[in-house]
Amino acid sequence: MATERDELYPGLERAADQDGPLDEASFRDLLRRLASDGRDLIRGEIELAERELRATAGRVVGAAVRLGIAAACLAVGALSLTAFGIILLGGTLLGGNYWLASLLTGLLLLAVGALLAQSGTKRLKPEKLRPGTTLTQIRSDAQWAKQEVRELKRGLLP
Repeated sequence: MATERDELYPGLERAADQDGPLDEASFRDLLRRLASDGRDLIRGEIELAERELRATAGRVVGAAVRLGIAAACLAVGALSLTAFGIILLGGTLLGGNYWLASLLTGLLLLAVGALLAQSGTKRLKPEKLRPGTTLTQIRSDAQWAKQEVRELKRGLLP
């Protein structure tokens, strides 16, 4: 039963199936083809890794830009509401003690900020930066190459 690798590299199967040891010319051809296929394989793996890393980096940068803009808008809105709260609290409930209103508002905002930061860090899952598909493919290729070397050795030894 022919596999995808057998279809891509038919010369390797023929060389491993020979009854006797390989002659020098076919062995040289096999080594040339093996070196060429190895270069192509490595180039392909590098290209796959680059594509995965570019895609991941693009998603991370896009998310970071959106978060930065959102944080700036939230900060301006929060400052306006904080000023309103201090004036309201100091003028009505605390009888003109704006310093006390500022202190209470600051402590309240620090507590809320700490809780939100803690909650946000728990929910934040790191972006998968490891090129999983590439690593899986490299492991698979390494196993295939080991098998091919074993078969080549069997074909060379009498």
